[in-house]
Amino acid sequence: MDGSQTGRRRPNKPAGLFYLVAAAAAIGVVATLFPPSDTETPGFALRSNFIYHLEIGVATIAVFYVVGMALWLAWHGKGFFKLPGGIEAPDPDVFDQAADGLEADEGDIELLRTELAEGLSEIDKRVSALEAR
Repeated sequence: MDGSQTGRRRPNKPAGLFYLVAAAAAIGVVATLFPPSDTETPGFALRSNFIYHLEIGVATIAVFYVVGMALWLAWHGKGFFKLPGGIEAPDPDVFDQAADGLEADEGDIELLRTELAEGLSEIDKRVSALEAR
């Protein structure tokens, strides 16, 4: 489907997020090409300079992407409630409804606590009577 069939126009220029991801990738490539050289290649890189360079680049891209995505979402007032991939955080109203439900059950919990205290008191009396024999 092209943009004309969906009723949406495709932008003629790349969105700001594209530039953000491109910048993260460029910084990652630079970090891959010029890693810190004063350290020995660590064991988690299998003692391979090539793998170590790739790990630094991928980690750099990931950090810049996550920070950039958070800033982009904050700029557009979206937060992390719903991400473009369909990942969705629970609606904050769900937590309020659950808290209201807990307050409604408070009376039942108090009744249960009273019944348990009475039952334990009765058991304690029986144990005391058995020990007195």
